[in-house]
Amino acid sequence: MSRRRKVIESSSEEESSSEEEDASSSSAQHGSASQAELNHQKASRQHRAGGESRSQSSQQVLSQEELMRCAGLLANYLLAAEGKKVPVKRSDLTKVVGKQYTRKLPEILQQASSMLLRVYGYKVVELEKRKRSYILVNQLTVPVNCPVVRPLSSAPDTDDNGDDRELGLLLGIEEDSDSEKDGLLFSILTVIFMMGGVVEELTLLSFLKCLGVYVESPDSHPIFGNCKKLFEEFIRQCYLEVTVQKDVEPVLKSYSWGERAQLQVCKRSILQFVCKVYGGGMRPENWADHWRKIPVPLQPATPSTNLLDSTFTKVRLTWNNGTV
Repeated sequence: MSRRRKVIESSSEEESSSEEEDASSSSAQHGSASQAELNHQKASRQHRAGGESRSQSSQQVLSQEELMRCAGLLANYLLAAEGKKVPVKRSDLTKVVGKQYTRKLPEILQQASSMLLRVYGYKVVELEKRKRSYILVNQLTVPVNCPVVRPLSSAPDTDDNGDDRELGLLLGIEEDSDSEKDGLLFSILTVIFMMGGVVEELTLLSFLKCLGVYVESPDSHPIFGNCKKLFEEFIRQCYLEVTVQKDVEPVLKSYSWGERAQLQVCKRSILQFVCKVYGGGMRPENWADHWRKIPVPLQPATPSTNLLDSTFTKVRLTWNNGTV
């Protein structure tokens, strides 16, 4: 019995020692795994810090050659966008030059603006009501709100191309644009300006119906196509601005000049056009309230008679009765 007891005790001691060895081995393996994980996390943090450092250094250093290259990309993009007359967002410009130059975008945009003004006569303008959005304003046509009066044309034109060019100058737009749509836009802007700068939607739609333009009609106009889409296009291009009053029933909408119209369309020419429509020797100064809203010219000049004749002809073609 004593011999059997000794064998059992020795066996028990061997099992306990084996368990202690297994526990110590497992603890060592767990400790090494934890240390490896800590080392991996540390290496990852160092890698991210190094990437951010390299990104910051690449943004801080911009060579003159790279600046001109990025500015050229922005200039081409702005010119292409101007063809559609839709404002360009700052986020779109960031995609053009690359995210690595995000912090350098103001410097690149300034260089692109200088290039566009020097080569093409365009000025990059940031919109006030659409922050971080930009449009191009042609500095070679009508000045902003006509602070300087210049004779746009003195020689009579005998072809339609000359008339189209004259109407484009009034609106501050390109020569190859759609003159029929320009005439409609000029008529809308004229009505808004002559009615105090703000027109309710029902009043404006009634005026357009007098011209044979039905904005709410699903039918396509023979000249303007889908009139509703054309009207929305004028708003998207910032020629028109819509204000919605939701606290009344039914909801009221009113329209005023958009920021592009404020920058490009000459109010003095608007009054000259209205005087031409009314006739009877009426002069812009006779509209006292409207005349006070026009900046005083820095130098006198004789308005172009042919300019008013061509504009009156173009707008009158879209009217049913030929009167305002």
